[in-house]
Amino acid sequence: MSVYNRLLLLPMLALFSLACNEKKGFTSEDYFEMTSKSISKSFKKALDNPAAISSLNLSKNEITEIPKELDGRFVNLIQLTLRENAIEEVPSAIGNITKLRSLHLGKNKLKTIPAFIGKLREMSNLTLELNEISALPDVAFRFDPLSTLDLRWNKLEYLPASFAKSSIAQLFLSGNPIKELPINIGELKGLKVLWLADSEISEVPESFFQLHKLNWLDVRGTQLTEEQLMEIKEKLPNCKIQSDFEIDK
Repeated sequence: MSVYNRLLLLPMLALFSLACNEKKGFTSEDYFEMTSKSISKSFKKALDNPAAISSLNLSKNEITEIPKELDGRFVNLIQLTLRENAIEEVPSAIGNITKLRSLHLGKNKLKTIPAFIGKLREMSNLTLELNEISALPDVAFRFDPLSTLDLRWNKLEYLPASFAKSSIAQLFLSGNPIKELPINIGELKGLKVLWLADSEISEVPESFFQLHKLNWLDVRGTQLTEEQLMEIKEKLPNCKIQSDFEIDK
């Protein structure tokens, strides 16, 4: 498969890989499900030996709060999936899961992201799409250099200047009412994939042309003109541009 096709499939593959629990109506003792080494157990049973748990799936359980039990006891938890619930905030207990690499919180009711999320150094995949997030904390996201941050279809209007100092390879911002990018966006030296489709972006700052590793840019449904996109293509010739114009033939 070509690099072009692989990049096009990235968000779909990410979402496809999230196994969702379809069961509902369990008792308080038995309605959580998890997977550790391909063995399905109840959440209560997982608490008997939390150090053995590496992957935990609590999706589609209509929960409004992340279980308080997710504290320092799950010391080896690598993946936590909480998609399609009614969670309104991320508790500080998540910050104690220092080995966490994948956190999936898409399609909840989050309005903010706590600053400590940006300090989970082992994180490589944070998905927060389809929430109600209107602002990011004023911190740099010091993630794994090969990381993905998915913020599609939230309510973000801007990105703080500190965000540009993050170590993110793939950034998905489509569907947000963002009008402009940080003037120091060029400091995202490791950025390879950027999705801005269906946003209100009408121009890019001069530092944007310092994103020399950028190889995929989706700006469909934005206010960027054909002339502006031609300039991006000229200054970043290795970047594949998905737009409303025939920039890449």
